[in-house]
Amino acid sequence: MQSFVQYFRVSTTGQAASGLGLEAQERDVQLYLDNYLDDEHEVIATFTEVDSGGKENRAELAKAIDVCKRNKATLIVSKVDRLSRDIHHLSGLMKDKKLQFRVASLPSADHALLLRHHG
Repeated sequence: MQSFVQYFRVSTTGQAASGLGLEAQERDVQLYLDNYLDDEHEVIATFTEVDSGGKENRAELAKAIDVCKRNKATLIVSKVDRLSRDIHHLSGLMKDKKLQFRVASLPSADHALLLRHHG
């Protein structure tokens, strides 16, 4: 069974309070999980953060990555910019051999396509 860790991020407390940005991300990830996986899967953790995507050091993202690595789970985000808006940070995440991630809005994307779609 494939395990996933969900990571959702909005940039402002206003977006978090409205729930609209988070609801859209949750919907996109759920659509991916329901429609693009052949095997059974489970979501083992969910992390939500209110912080800028330009920052590399985000506490909830670090926790999500740690859970992924400890459990050999795949990190899933709705869009590339929810993971990072910084191309160097995104590239570093891609180089990490212990981290796998998927982007719900680009279900069959490889790393090269993800770099072209970054924030």
